[in-house]
Amino acid sequence: MALPAAGQPISFGDINDELGNSTTATLDLKSASEDLGESAAPFGMDELAGLSATATTWSNVPADFNLHVFGATTGANDSGVSSALQIDLADADGNTSISCQQPSNGNIELKVSVSTVGDPGTNGTGNSATGFQNNAPGLSAATRYFLRFQLKEVKNNSGNLETAEDRTITFTNNSVSNTDLQINIKLTTFLGGLCIHESMLVDTPNGLKSIYELNVGDLVNSYDSELDIVESVPIDEIIKPMHKNLYKVNDLILTEDHPIFDENKKLLSISPELSKERYSLDTNKLEVGHKLKTLNNEELVVNNITRYDGEHQTYTILTKNDNFFVEGILVHSEI
Repeated sequence: MALPAAGQPISFGDINDELGNSTTATLDLKSASEDLGESAAPFGMDELAGLSATATTWSNVPADFNLHVFGATTGANDSGVSSALQIDLADADGNTSISCQQPSNGNIELKVSVSTVGDPGTNGTGNSATGFQNNAPGLSAATRYFLRFQLKEVKNNSGNLETAEDRTITFTNNSVSNTDLQINIKLTTFLGGLCIHESMLVDTPNGLKSIYELNVGDLVNSYDSELDIVESVPIDEIIKPMHKNLYKVNDLILTEDHPIFDENKKLLSISPELSKERYSLDTNKLEVGHKLKTLNNEELVVNNITRYDGEHQTYTILTKNDNFFVEGILVHSEI
């Protein structure tokens, strides 16, 4: 803790306590001032006001990352949430504040949820977190803060493409601020399909996970075509539009333009015309009898393709390999 602020009484005992000495130890004001970082005369009691023997420092600042949201052309409900993050604070004094530099376009807001005990979760309220808000002032001093960031569409984007931009996150305690974390944000209109139904399970290094439980930065299984290996890669982006153009291929529910891979790693889709028109992807028509590329190279034959009626929440995952595995089947993800 720092010494009392200017205008408040300071005792020799206060100074000794701040320096870690015995409260009644003999004190030399010049040496004490220098130990507290005050190197210029006069070395009086007034000059010691607010000084501290320890420096407040931020560490383990999260690495910069992307937080991109693909919004619908109507409505204002689309959002994206970061993976679980944390930052450490040493020698805190007083409350902490965390603020998000807001996007230059008012269609979206960048928010943070903070907890001092654990991951706030994708809803921002886990572990007694603050919930998502543009700024989090008045946080109790702690040695570690657990974070989730949210990019939320708050106004209809009207089909306009937003330019990506870096936004700065500012962590402040005891007038010491850290601005190392930059989040690259973007909201774009997503008109295509290329998505998987929300009920599908994604293959990860830790087993199958519901696609809606995954977040940017989480690891999923993917196929590296150059090395001809399956590897675990982080999710770069997650897209989650509503769609009506779904089909059920065996147990896999996907949009008609979403390419999947056959056993020879060639692309197939229910509607090759749409895959070409929307994504410039050349695919063959997916038909009953095709054999699909699977995670463990087990034979899987398409025996049923049916229309899946209704409008549904869908997802796709972007990775460096432009693909991921859904319930053991390799699906494409480039847009």
